[in-house]
Amino acid sequence: MNRVISFGESLLDIVYQPDKTVYVIPGGSILNASVSLARSGIQVELMTEYAHDGPGKIVLDFLKSENIGVEFSCEYENTKTSLAFAILDESAKASYTFFKEMPVKRFLRQLPEFDSNTLFLFGSFSAINEDLAQTVEDILVKAKHAGSLIYYDPNIRKTATKIDHLTLNKIFRNFSFANIIRGSDEDFEAIFDTSDIHFVWNKLQTPDCKLLIITKGSKSLEVKNDKFHLIYEISTLQIVSTIGAGDSFNAGFISALFHLTELSKMVSFDKKTEIDYCVKNAIRFASVVCESKINYIPKDFV
Repeated sequence: MNRVISFGESLLDIVYQPDKTVYVIPGGSILNASVSLARSGIQVELMTEYAHDGPGKIVLDFLKSENIGVEFSCEYENTKTSLAFAILDESAKASYTFFKEMPVKRFLRQLPEFDSNTLFLFGSFSAINEDLAQTVEDILVKAKHAGSLIYYDPNIRKTATKIDHLTLNKIFRNFSFANIIRGSDEDFEAIFDTSDIHFVWNKLQTPDCKLLIITKGSKSLEVKNDKFHLIYEISTLQIVSTIGAGDSFNAGFISALFHLTELSKMVSFDKKTEIDYCVKNAIRFASVVCESKINYIPKDFV
């Protein structure tokens, strides 16, 4: 693999901390992961949306400064870049209020080319938005036919997402294409009313799914496929903010996958040593983000 194409929302995070200080930082689940990937030396092309306004300029300038490709992103006139107001509680966990204003017609542009050396990362709100349903479908079909590896993080928040029948259909559509699925216990509680990994794995059974990862905050995580079931305990962290933790976990896992392929190893997903290598790198990425105010790994971390 030699590049990541990622698809998801971009916005400005306005973060209110328990000590009543406020800071602003470019965010969005897939943007956060894309930045950590780029900082780890991976070529990233981000498919995202922002407006031709002040917040949009901040997002665009930031992406360019991080060497993230935006050729297939969309900048809209006469609308507003999305904002997320996040309040951190005493345990540094965030609750969100979102402000979004998007045009009726979105992503009316050519899609990138995919191949077997590309990993496609997607998830969160953009992956289940009705206005983007056809775009997501077209990208998934194109990526699958090209032999790209597909990584999906549902990133469902009960407080921000209505889990109705239509939404579930979109989530299961995404599951059916994904080779790697990583979600939090809260995601799967929202989708299946349980985060039991054996139950979820049985529900996800598709020919393409190679690996399921369920993270449980700063406590533990589980990994499962048809060959093995692994459990990892997380070391005690001095948590400053949980914003971007799952996103950086995704980036750390993908970064390790790329390293394995650079070493000319074929990632088969049935070797515990390879998965262990990727998971431990993912935990490293997530831990360093939890211990800072930033949504992505530091530039000098890797």
